[in-house]
Amino acid sequence: MISSVAVTPDGKFIVSASYDKSIKLFDLTTKKQVHHFKDVHKGEIYTMIVSKNSKFIITAARDFSIKVLDIETKNLVHEFAYAHDSKIISLKNSF
Repeated sequence: MISSVAVTPDGKFIVSASYDKSIKLFDLTTKKQVHHFKDVHKGEIYTMIVSKNSKFIITAARDFSIKVLDIETKNLVHEFAYAHDSKIISLKNSF
């Protein structure tokens, strides 16, 4: 099940998050999938946002963690493991 969808602020990509623990990145110009981040979390991804500068994808999941992915390099930049004592179901973009 898809849990969250966002368009990058620069209008280049659509990003989707899923209960299958993955993130997919689609190019809006070519209309093709350009990357599949597999097993981003250990539990279902409940929510995802894109940074205002269109450089990062921030995810939160059932595994109590928050992760930051770099859109350009396709790498995990940072993990806040056990950021909370329960599931994280919402994120808000303020940067």
